[in-house]
Amino acid sequence: MKEKLPPQSGLDFEAMMDEIDDQEELKKESEKVKELLEQVKKTASDLETSFETMVIEAFGMDKIALSIQEASWKIKWTLDRIDLALERMNETKYTVQLDDKSVLEVNELHRGLVSDQKLALEEYKLEQKELFSQYKQDLKSIAAGQGVWLSSKAWVWAIIAIEVILLLCGVVVYYCTKAKFT
Repeated sequence: MKEKLPPQSGLDFEAMMDEIDDQEELKKESEKVKELLEQVKKTASDLETSFETMVIEAFGMDKIALSIQEASWKIKWTLDRIDLALERMNETKYTVQLDDKSVLEVNELHRGLVSDQKLALEEYKLEQKELFSQYKQDLKSIAAGQGVWLSSKAWVWAIIAIEVILLLCGVVVYYCTKAKFT
C-alpha cells in the first residue's frame, strides 16, 4: 500500500518504492543467473570427465592398432616363406629312372619337402593361435569396460551435453544482457 506524503516533506515515496522493487527484481534475476551458472559448471565438469574417458580409451585403440600391424607383418612373413617354398618346388627337377633306388630317392625327397611344409604350416598355425588369443583377450577387455570403443549411446550423451552447454550459455548471455540494459 503506497501512501503519498505531503509535498512539503521533500520525499518521493513512490520513487523509493519503485527503486526497492527494482532491486528485489534484480536480486531474483541474479539468483536465477547463479543457478544457471551452477548448472553450466556441472555440465562442463561432466563433459570434461567424458572427454578424459575418451582420451584414455583412444590410447587403448593405439595398442590394438599395433597388435594388428604386428599380425599383418607375421602374415606377410609367412606368405613370403610359402612363396619361397613354391619357387623351390618349381625349380626342383627330377630325373626319373625306373629302378627301385630312384623311386626311393624321389619318395625321400618328397617326404622331406612335405615335412618342411608341415613344419611351416604348424608354425603358421601357432602364430595364428597366438594372434587369435590376443584378439580374444582384447575383446574380453573391451566387454569388461576396459576397452577402447565408445558406444553410440556415449556419443549421443556427449552431443546432448555439448548442446545443453551451448543452450545454457545462450540463456546466461540473454539474462546478463537483459539485466544490464533493463
